[in-house]
Amino acid sequence: MLFKIIKQPVKVVFSFLVRRRVYFILLPLFYFVTKRVHSSSKNNPNNLKRSKTGLFALHPELFRGDLEILAGSGVYTVYKLSVWWQWQIIDVFYPRSTSEAEVDPVITWYESINSICLTSESIEIQQFFSDFLPRYYKMLNVDCVIVANIRYFPDLDWTYVSKKLCMPSLLIFRESVMLVEADYLVVRNRHASYKQLIVDFIIAHNHRLEKSFLDSGIVTRKQIRVCGNLRMDDFAQRVFNSPTETIDLPRQTKKRVVFIYLPKRFGRFRSDEYSEIHDATLEVIVDLAKSMTDTDFVIRPKAQHLPTHKSGVVDPVSIIEKICPEHMSMPNLSFDIYGDAHELILSADVVCGLLSTVLLESALANKPVIIPFFDNFSRTEKGQIYPLKSHLHLFDVARNMEEFRQLILCRLETPSVHDSSTQKGITELFEESVSIVDGCVFENTKRVICEVIDAQNRA
Repeated sequence: MLFKIIKQPVKVVFSFLVRRRVYFILLPLFYFVTKRVHSSSKNNPNNLKRSKTGLFALHPELFRGDLEILAGSGVYTVYKLSVWWQWQIIDVFYPRSTSEAEVDPVITWYESINSICLTSESIEIQQFFSDFLPRYYKMLNVDCVIVANIRYFPDLDWTYVSKKLCMPSLLIFRESVMLVEADYLVVRNRHASYKQLIVDFIIAHNHRLEKSFLDSGIVTRKQIRVCGNLRMDDFAQRVFNSPTETIDLPRQTKKRVVFIYLPKRFGRFRSDEYSEIHDATLEVIVDLAKSMTDTDFVIRPKAQHLPTHKSGVVDPVSIIEKICPEHMSMPNLSFDIYGDAHELILSADVVCGLLSTVLLESALANKPVIIPFFDNFSRTEKGQIYPLKSHLHLFDVARNMEEFRQLILCRLETPSVHDSSTQKGITELFEESVSIVDGCVFENTKRVICEVIDAQNRA
Protein backbone atom coordinates (compact mmCIF):
# COMPACT_ATOMS: atom_id res chain seq x y z
CA MET A 1 0.00 0.00 0.00
CA LEU A 2 2.79 2.45 0.94
CA PHE A 3 4.57 1.71 -2.33
CA LYS A 4 1.42 2.52 -4.32
CA ILE A 5 1.02 5.79 -2.43
CA ILE A 6 4.54 7.01 -3.15
CA LYS A 7 4.92 5.48 -6.63
CA GLN A 8 2.99 8.11 -8.57
CA PRO A 9 4.65 11.19 -7.00
CA VAL A 10 8.07 9.64 -7.61
CA LYS A 11 7.21 9.01 -11.26
CA VAL A 12 6.04 12.60 -11.60
CA VAL A 13 9.34 13.87 -10.18
CA PHE A 14 11.37 11.54 -12.41
CA SER A 15 9.42 12.67 -15.47
CA PHE A 16 10.09 16.30 -14.56
CA LEU A 17 13.84 15.65 -14.23
CA VAL A 18 13.97 13.89 -17.60
CA ARG A 19 11.89 16.42 -19.53
CA ARG A 20 13.73 19.37 -17.99
CA ARG A 21 17.12 17.73 -18.62
CA VAL A 22 18.19 18.07 -14.99
CA TYR A 23 21.46 16.26 -15.62
CA PHE A 24 23.13 17.17 -12.35
CA ILE A 25 20.58 14.83 -10.71
CA LEU A 26 19.96 12.33 -13.53
CA LEU A 27 23.61 11.50 -14.22
CA PRO A 28 24.53 10.70 -10.59
CA LEU A 29 21.28 8.74 -10.30
CA PHE A 30 22.00 6.56 -13.32
CA TYR A 31 25.63 6.23 -12.34
CA PHE A 32 24.47 4.90 -8.99
CA VAL A 33 21.96 2.37 -10.40
CA THR A 34 24.36 1.13 -13.08
CA LYS A 35 25.94 -2.12 -12.00
CA ARG A 36 29.39 -3.31 -12.82
CA VAL A 37 29.30 -7.00 -13.69
CA HIS A 38 31.68 -9.01 -11.57
CA SER A 39 32.49 -12.70 -11.50
CA SER A 40 34.58 -13.05 -8.36
CA SER A 41 34.77 -11.65 -4.85
CA LYS A 42 37.81 -9.63 -5.86
CA ASN A 43 35.59 -7.32 -7.88
CA ASN A 44 33.65 -4.66 -6.05
CA PRO A 45 30.20 -4.29 -7.64
CA ASN A 46 29.93 -0.72 -6.43
CA ASN A 47 33.24 0.34 -7.92
CA LEU A 48 32.66 1.77 -11.39
CA LYS A 49 36.28 2.73 -11.93
CA ARG A 50 37.36 1.97 -15.49
CA SER A 51 40.02 -0.68 -15.94
CA LYS A 52 39.77 -1.99 -19.51
CA THR A 53 37.53 -1.80 -22.58
CA GLY A 54 34.14 -0.60 -21.39
CA LEU A 55 31.05 -2.51 -22.56
CA PHE A 56 27.56 -1.26 -21.76
CA ALA A 57 24.81 -3.90 -21.85
CA LEU A 58 21.25 -2.85 -22.65
CA HIS A 59 18.50 -5.14 -21.33
CA PRO A 60 21.09 -7.25 -19.48
CA GLU A 61 18.45 -9.73 -18.31
CA LEU A 62 18.52 -11.29 -21.81
CA PHE A 63 22.20 -12.22 -21.86
CA ARG A 64 22.00 -15.27 -19.54
CA GLY A 65 25.65 -15.61 -18.50
CA ASP A 66 27.41 -13.83 -21.37
CA LEU A 67 28.11 -10.69 -19.35
CA GLU A 68 29.73 -12.62 -16.52
CA ILE A 69 31.99 -14.43 -19.00
CA LEU A 70 33.02 -11.16 -20.65
CA ALA A 71 33.67 -9.49 -17.28
CA GLY A 72 35.46 -12.54 -15.88
CA SER A 73 37.90 -12.59 -18.78
CA GLY A 74 39.78 -9.60 -17.39
CA VAL A 75 39.60 -7.94 -20.83
CA TYR A 76 36.43 -5.90 -20.30
CA THR A 77 34.71 -3.75 -17.76
CA VAL A 78 31.04 -4.59 -18.25
CA TYR A 79 28.23 -2.31 -17.11
CA LYS A 80 24.55 -3.11 -17.06
CA LEU A 81 21.41 -1.09 -16.50
CA SER A 82 18.28 -3.04 -15.61
CA VAL A 83 15.53 -2.91 -18.21
CA TRP A 84 13.31 -1.61 -15.40
CA TRP A 85 15.19 1.69 -15.59
CA GLN A 86 14.90 1.71 -19.36
CA TRP A 87 11.13 1.43 -18.96
CA GLN A 88 11.08 4.40 -16.59
CA ILE A 89 12.46 6.55 -19.39
CA ILE A 90 10.09 5.02 -21.92
CA ASP A 91 7.12 5.82 -19.67
CA VAL A 92 8.08 9.49 -19.63
CA PHE A 93 7.64 9.83 -23.37
CA TYR A 94 5.39 7.05 -24.63
CA PRO A 95 1.80 6.63 -23.45
CA ARG A 96 1.09 3.46 -21.51
CA SER A 97 -1.28 2.42 -24.29
CA THR A 98 1.77 1.85 -26.51
CA SER A 99 2.69 -1.41 -24.78
CA GLU A 100 -0.98 -2.45 -24.67
CA ALA A 101 -1.81 -1.65 -28.28
CA GLU A 102 -3.22 -4.33 -30.57
CA VAL A 103 -0.60 -3.50 -33.20
CA ASP A 104 2.91 -4.57 -32.21
CA PRO A 105 4.63 -1.33 -31.07
CA VAL A 106 7.98 -2.70 -32.30
CA ILE A 107 6.66 -3.04 -35.86
CA THR A 108 5.12 0.44 -35.61
CA TRP A 109 8.45 1.84 -34.40
CA TYR A 110 10.41 0.33 -37.28
CA GLU A 111 7.83 1.53 -39.79
CA SER A 112 8.17 5.09 -38.51
CA ILE A 113 11.97 4.91 -38.62
CA ASN A 114 11.96 3.59 -42.18
CA SER A 115 9.45 6.19 -43.39
CA ILE A 116 11.43 9.00 -41.72
CA CYS A 117 8.13 10.16 -40.23
CA LEU A 118 8.88 9.73 -36.58
CA THR A 119 6.11 9.96 -34.06
CA SER A 120 6.26 12.91 -31.70
CA GLU A 121 7.09 10.51 -28.85
CA SER A 122 10.05 9.06 -30.78
CA ILE A 123 11.33 12.52 -31.62
CA GLU A 124 11.21 13.60 -27.99
CA ILE A 125 12.85 10.52 -26.53
CA GLN A 126 15.56 10.50 -29.18
CA GLN A 127 16.30 14.15 -28.49
CA PHE A 128 16.66 13.29 -24.82
CA PHE A 129 18.97 10.35 -25.55
CA SER A 130 21.04 12.51 -27.91
CA ASP A 131 21.74 14.86 -25.00
CA PHE A 132 21.91 12.34 -22.16
CA LEU A 133 23.82 9.36 -23.58
CA PRO A 134 27.09 11.15 -24.48
CA ARG A 135 27.34 12.41 -20.89
CA TYR A 136 26.33 9.05 -19.44
CA TYR A 137 28.75 7.04 -21.61
CA LYS A 138 31.58 9.45 -20.84
CA MET A 139 30.94 9.14 -17.10
CA LEU A 140 31.21 5.34 -17.37
CA ASN A 141 33.96 5.34 -20.02
CA VAL A 142 31.93 3.17 -22.41
CA ASP A 143 33.61 1.99 -25.62
CA CYS A 144 30.82 -0.16 -27.05
CA VAL A 145 27.11 -0.83 -26.50
CA ILE A 146 25.95 -4.45 -26.66
CA VAL A 147 22.37 -5.75 -27.00
CA ALA A 148 20.97 -9.30 -27.07
CA ASN A 149 18.10 -8.59 -29.48
CA ILE A 150 16.54 -5.85 -31.59
CA ARG A 151 12.89 -6.75 -31.03
CA TYR A 152 12.18 -5.34 -27.57
CA PHE A 153 10.59 -1.92 -27.35
CA PRO A 154 12.62 -0.42 -24.46
CA ASP A 155 15.87 -1.06 -26.36
CA LEU A 156 14.98 0.47 -29.71
CA ASP A 157 15.35 4.24 -29.31
CA TRP A 158 18.36 3.83 -27.00
CA THR A 159 20.15 1.56 -29.51
CA TYR A 160 19.17 3.67 -32.51
CA VAL A 161 20.46 6.90 -30.98
CA SER A 162 23.67 5.24 -29.76
CA LYS A 163 24.45 4.28 -33.34
CA LYS A 164 23.62 7.80 -34.59
CA LEU A 165 26.01 9.15 -31.97
CA CYS A 166 28.72 6.92 -33.50
CA MET A 167 29.00 4.85 -30.34
CA PRO A 168 30.11 1.36 -31.53
CA SER A 169 27.19 -1.03 -31.16
CA LEU A 170 27.04 -4.81 -31.32
CA LEU A 171 24.20 -7.33 -31.35
CA ILE A 172 25.22 -10.57 -29.60
CA PHE A 173 22.09 -12.37 -30.73
CA ARG A 174 20.59 -14.68 -28.11
CA GLU A 175 17.90 -16.48 -30.15
CA SER A 176 19.87 -19.36 -31.54
CA VAL A 177 17.97 -22.63 -32.07
CA MET A 178 16.00 -23.01 -35.32
CA LEU A 179 15.76 -26.73 -35.98
CA VAL A 180 12.81 -26.62 -38.37
CA GLU A 181 12.01 -24.46 -41.38
CA ALA A 182 9.03 -22.83 -39.66
CA ASP A 183 11.24 -21.43 -36.87
CA TYR A 184 13.78 -20.24 -39.42
CA LEU A 185 11.13 -18.42 -41.43
CA VAL A 186 9.73 -16.69 -38.33
CA VAL A 187 13.14 -15.19 -37.51
CA ARG A 188 14.00 -14.35 -41.12
CA ASN A 189 10.65 -12.70 -41.83
CA ARG A 190 10.66 -10.77 -38.57
CA HIS A 191 13.99 -9.17 -39.39
CA ALA A 192 13.00 -8.59 -43.00
CA SER A 193 10.02 -6.59 -41.71
CA TYR A 194 12.40 -4.32 -39.77
CA LYS A 195 14.13 -3.32 -43.06
CA GLN A 196 17.20 -1.92 -41.35
CA LEU A 197 19.80 -2.83 -38.76
CA ILE A 198 20.05 -0.46 -35.79
CA VAL A 199 23.47 -1.72 -34.67
CA ASP A 200 26.85 -1.78 -36.39
CA PHE A 201 27.50 -5.51 -36.30
CA ILE A 202 26.01 -8.90 -35.36
CA ILE A 203 27.56 -11.89 -33.63
CA ALA A 204 25.60 -15.08 -34.41
CA HIS A 205 25.84 -18.34 -32.49
CA ASN A 206 25.52 -20.58 -35.54
CA HIS A 207 25.45 -20.65 -39.34
CA ARG A 208 21.70 -21.16 -39.63
CA LEU A 209 21.12 -17.98 -37.67
CA GLU A 210 23.65 -16.14 -39.83
CA LYS A 211 21.77 -17.29 -42.93
CA SER A 212 18.45 -16.03 -41.52
CA PHE A 213 19.91 -12.54 -41.13
CA LEU A 214 21.50 -12.57 -44.58
CA ASP A 215 18.31 -13.82 -46.21
CA SER A 216 16.32 -11.09 -44.44
CA GLY A 217 18.25 -8.46 -46.38
CA ILE A 218 19.06 -6.19 -43.43
CA VAL A 219 22.75 -7.15 -43.25
CA THR A 220 25.64 -7.86 -45.57
CA ARG A 221 28.28 -10.53 -45.00
CA LYS A 222 30.57 -7.78 -43.74
CA GLN A 223 28.16 -7.01 -40.89
CA ILE A 224 27.77 -10.46 -39.33
CA ARG A 225 30.05 -13.23 -38.09
CA VAL A 226 29.47 -16.64 -36.55
CA CYS A 227 31.37 -16.80 -33.26
CA GLY A 228 29.31 -19.24 -31.18
CA ASN A 229 27.81 -19.05 -27.69
CA LEU A 230 30.23 -17.77 -25.05
CA ARG A 231 29.06 -20.43 -22.59
CA MET A 232 30.28 -23.18 -24.90
CA ASP A 233 34.03 -22.62 -24.47
CA ASP A 234 34.13 -24.04 -20.96
CA PHE A 235 31.71 -26.81 -21.94
CA ALA A 236 33.81 -27.78 -24.96
CA GLN A 237 36.94 -27.79 -22.81
CA ARG A 238 35.35 -30.14 -20.30
CA VAL A 239 33.79 -32.42 -22.90
CA PHE A 240 36.45 -32.67 -25.61
CA ASN A 241 39.77 -31.97 -23.90
CA SER A 242 39.32 -33.94 -20.68
CA PRO A 243 39.97 -37.62 -20.12
CA THR A 244 36.78 -39.69 -20.35
CA GLU A 245 36.74 -40.45 -16.65
CA THR A 246 36.68 -36.75 -15.73
CA ILE A 247 33.80 -35.81 -18.03
CA ASP A 248 31.35 -37.12 -15.46
CA LEU A 249 32.65 -34.80 -12.76
CA PRO A 250 31.36 -33.49 -10.42
CA ARG A 251 30.52 -37.08 -9.51
CA GLN A 252 27.91 -38.11 -6.97
CA THR A 253 27.77 -41.45 -5.15
CA LYS A 254 24.40 -42.35 -6.68
CA LYS A 255 23.54 -42.69 -10.33
CA ARG A 256 21.47 -39.81 -11.67
CA VAL A 257 18.64 -39.44 -14.16
CA VAL A 258 17.88 -35.91 -15.36
CA PHE A 259 14.43 -35.24 -16.83
CA ILE A 260 14.01 -32.04 -18.87
CA TYR A 261 10.44 -30.92 -18.23
CA LEU A 262 8.01 -29.24 -20.63
CA PRO A 263 4.62 -28.03 -19.34
CA LYS A 264 1.44 -29.88 -20.20
CA ARG A 265 0.03 -26.95 -22.14
CA PHE A 266 3.20 -26.35 -24.13
CA GLY A 267 1.90 -24.30 -27.04
CA ARG A 268 3.80 -25.90 -29.88
CA PHE A 269 2.71 -29.45 -29.03
CA ARG A 270 -0.67 -28.86 -27.35
CA SER A 271 -2.80 -31.92 -28.09
CA ASP A 272 -4.25 -34.97 -26.35
CA GLU A 273 -1.38 -37.08 -27.65
CA TYR A 274 1.23 -34.71 -26.21
CA SER A 275 -0.65 -34.66 -22.89
CA GLU A 276 -0.29 -38.44 -22.85
CA ILE A 277 3.49 -38.10 -23.19
CA HIS A 278 3.58 -35.44 -20.49
CA ASP A 279 1.65 -37.49 -17.93
CA ALA A 280 3.26 -40.82 -18.77
CA THR A 281 6.86 -39.59 -18.55
CA LEU A 282 6.29 -37.92 -15.19
CA GLU A 283 4.59 -41.06 -13.90
CA VAL A 284 7.57 -43.17 -15.00
CA ILE A 285 10.04 -40.83 -13.30
CA VAL A 286 8.08 -40.88 -10.04
CA ASP A 287 7.59 -44.67 -10.11
CA LEU A 288 11.27 -45.29 -10.76
CA ALA A 289 12.25 -42.88 -7.98
CA LYS A 290 10.01 -44.82 -5.60
CA SER A 291 11.51 -48.18 -6.46
CA MET A 292 15.15 -47.14 -7.03
CA THR A 293 16.21 -45.36 -3.87
CA ASP A 294 19.86 -45.79 -4.87
CA THR A 295 19.35 -43.52 -7.91
CA ASP A 296 18.71 -39.75 -7.94
CA PHE A 297 16.00 -38.40 -10.23
CA VAL A 298 16.23 -34.70 -11.02
CA ILE A 299 13.43 -32.82 -12.81
CA ARG A 300 14.56 -29.69 -14.63
CA PRO A 301 11.76 -27.20 -15.47
CA LYS A 302 12.26 -23.63 -16.56
CA ALA A 303 11.25 -20.88 -14.14
CA GLN A 304 8.42 -19.79 -16.43
CA HIS A 305 6.86 -23.23 -16.08
CA LEU A 306 6.13 -22.59 -12.43
CA PRO A 307 2.85 -20.95 -11.30
CA THR A 308 4.57 -18.19 -9.35
CA HIS A 309 6.06 -16.92 -12.60
CA LYS A 310 3.03 -17.02 -14.87
CA SER A 311 -0.56 -17.64 -13.88
CA GLY A 312 -2.38 -20.46 -15.58
CA VAL A 313 0.68 -22.65 -16.11
CA VAL A 314 0.42 -26.15 -14.66
CA ASP A 315 3.74 -26.85 -12.98
CA PRO A 316 5.42 -30.24 -12.48
CA VAL A 317 5.29 -30.02 -8.68
CA SER A 318 1.50 -29.88 -8.57
CA ILE A 319 1.22 -32.72 -11.06
CA ILE A 320 3.60 -34.94 -9.10
CA GLU A 321 1.64 -34.23 -5.93
CA LYS A 322 -1.37 -35.87 -7.63
CA ILE A 323 0.67 -38.87 -8.81
CA CYS A 324 2.71 -39.22 -5.65
CA PRO A 325 1.54 -37.15 -2.65
CA GLU A 326 4.50 -38.34 -0.60
CA HIS A 327 7.09 -37.02 -3.08
CA MET A 328 8.31 -34.37 -0.61
CA SER A 329 9.62 -37.16 1.60
CA MET A 330 11.49 -38.85 -1.27
CA PRO A 331 15.12 -37.70 -0.92
CA ASN A 332 16.07 -39.04 -4.35
CA LEU A 333 13.43 -37.00 -6.25
CA SER A 334 14.26 -33.30 -6.61
CA PHE A 335 13.74 -30.22 -8.78
CA ASP A 336 16.59 -28.15 -10.23
CA ILE A 337 15.34 -24.86 -11.66
CA TYR A 338 18.20 -22.39 -11.38
CA GLY A 339 21.29 -24.61 -11.19
CA ASP A 340 23.96 -24.56 -13.88
CA ALA A 341 22.73 -26.71 -16.78
CA HIS A 342 26.21 -27.86 -17.75
CA GLU A 343 26.97 -29.05 -14.24
CA LEU A 344 23.70 -30.95 -14.27
CA ILE A 345 24.51 -32.56 -17.63
CA LEU A 346 27.99 -33.62 -16.65
CA SER A 347 26.77 -35.16 -13.40
CA ALA A 348 24.05 -37.18 -15.16
CA ASP A 349 24.09 -40.83 -16.16
CA VAL A 350 20.94 -40.53 -18.28
CA VAL A 351 19.19 -37.45 -19.69
CA CYS A 352 15.66 -37.58 -21.05
CA GLY A 353 13.10 -35.13 -22.39
CA LEU A 354 11.17 -34.18 -25.49
CA LEU A 355 12.67 -30.85 -26.54
CA SER A 356 15.43 -28.65 -25.15
CA THR A 357 18.89 -27.41 -26.07
CA VAL A 358 20.00 -29.30 -22.95
CA LEU A 359 19.26 -32.56 -24.79
CA LEU A 360 21.63 -31.57 -27.59
CA GLU A 361 24.28 -30.48 -25.10
CA SER A 362 23.93 -33.79 -23.29
CA ALA A 363 24.33 -35.76 -26.51
CA LEU A 364 27.40 -33.67 -27.34
CA ALA A 365 28.83 -34.71 -23.95
CA ASN A 366 28.26 -38.36 -24.96
CA LYS A 367 25.50 -38.88 -22.42
CA PRO A 368 22.64 -41.30 -23.16
CA VAL A 369 19.69 -39.14 -24.28
CA ILE A 370 16.23 -40.71 -24.29
CA ILE A 371 13.44 -38.93 -26.20
CA PRO A 372 9.82 -40.02 -25.46
CA PHE A 373 8.51 -39.61 -29.01
CA PHE A 374 5.47 -41.87 -28.58
CA ASP A 375 3.84 -43.44 -31.63
CA ASN A 376 0.44 -41.82 -30.99
CA PHE A 377 2.03 -38.36 -30.96
CA SER A 378 4.37 -39.01 -33.90
CA ARG A 379 1.40 -39.65 -36.22
CA THR A 380 -0.31 -36.35 -35.40
CA GLU A 381 0.09 -33.01 -37.17
CA LYS A 382 2.02 -31.72 -34.15
CA GLY A 383 4.29 -34.74 -34.24
CA GLN A 384 5.07 -34.18 -37.91
CA ILE A 385 6.60 -30.77 -37.13
CA TYR A 386 8.54 -31.98 -34.08
CA PRO A 387 11.91 -30.15 -34.42
CA LEU A 388 14.11 -33.21 -33.82
CA LYS A 389 12.08 -35.54 -36.06
CA SER A 390 14.78 -35.67 -38.76
CA HIS A 391 17.49 -36.32 -36.18
CA LEU A 392 15.96 -39.06 -34.04
CA HIS A 393 18.51 -41.58 -35.28
CA LEU A 394 21.07 -39.78 -33.12
CA PHE A 395 19.20 -40.53 -29.87
CA ASP A 396 17.45 -43.31 -27.97
CA VAL A 397 13.75 -43.03 -28.84
CA ALA A 398 10.94 -44.42 -26.68
CA ARG A 399 7.78 -45.20 -28.67
CA ASN A 400 5.54 -45.75 -25.63
CA MET A 401 5.44 -45.48 -21.84
CA GLU A 402 6.84 -48.93 -21.13
CA GLU A 403 9.68 -48.48 -23.62
CA PHE A 404 10.55 -45.19 -21.93
CA ARG A 405 10.82 -46.97 -18.59
CA GLN A 406 12.91 -49.81 -20.00
CA LEU A 407 15.30 -47.50 -21.84
CA ILE A 408 16.03 -45.59 -18.64
CA LEU A 409 16.73 -48.85 -16.79
CA CYS A 410 18.86 -50.14 -19.66
CA ARG A 411 21.00 -47.01 -19.95
CA LEU A 412 21.52 -46.86 -16.19
CA GLU A 413 22.79 -50.42 -16.32
CA THR A 414 24.72 -50.17 -19.60
CA PRO A 415 25.43 -46.57 -20.65
CA SER A 416 25.66 -46.15 -24.40
CA VAL A 417 28.75 -44.68 -26.00
CA HIS A 418 28.13 -43.05 -29.35
CA ASP A 419 29.98 -44.49 -32.30
CA SER A 420 32.07 -42.10 -34.37
CA SER A 421 29.37 -41.66 -37.02
CA THR A 422 26.68 -40.80 -34.46
CA GLN A 423 28.94 -38.42 -32.55
CA LYS A 424 29.91 -36.72 -35.81
CA GLY A 425 26.22 -36.26 -36.64
CA ILE A 426 25.51 -34.83 -33.19
CA THR A 427 28.41 -32.38 -33.44
CA GLU A 428 27.33 -31.24 -36.92
CA LEU A 429 23.74 -30.75 -35.76
CA PHE A 430 24.91 -28.82 -32.72
CA GLU A 431 27.25 -26.50 -34.61
CA GLU A 432 24.70 -25.86 -37.36
CA SER A 433 21.74 -25.17 -35.07
CA VAL A 434 23.11 -24.22 -31.63
CA SER A 435 26.72 -23.07 -31.39
CA ILE A 436 30.25 -23.50 -32.59
CA VAL A 437 32.14 -25.67 -30.08
CA ASP A 438 35.75 -25.22 -31.18
CA GLY A 439 36.84 -23.66 -27.87
CA CYS A 440 37.53 -20.32 -29.57
CA VAL A 441 34.22 -18.54 -28.99
CA PHE A 442 35.61 -15.95 -26.60
CA GLU A 443 38.65 -15.22 -28.77
CA ASN A 444 36.45 -14.81 -31.85
CA THR A 445 34.03 -12.58 -29.92
CA LYS A 446 36.89 -10.48 -28.59
CA ARG A 447 38.25 -10.04 -32.10
CA VAL A 448 34.87 -8.81 -33.38
CA ILE A 449 34.43 -6.35 -30.50
CA CYS A 450 37.87 -4.94 -31.19
CA GLU A 451 37.14 -4.62 -34.92
CA VAL A 452 33.79 -2.89 -34.30
CA ILE A 453 35.36 -0.34 -31.95
CA ASP A 454 38.35 0.27 -34.24
CA ALA A 455 36.13 0.71 -37.31
CA GLN A 456 34.01 3.33 -35.57
CA ASN A 457 37.07 5.14 -34.25
CA ARG A 458 38.49 5.32 -37.78
CA ALA A 459 35.23 6.59 -39.27
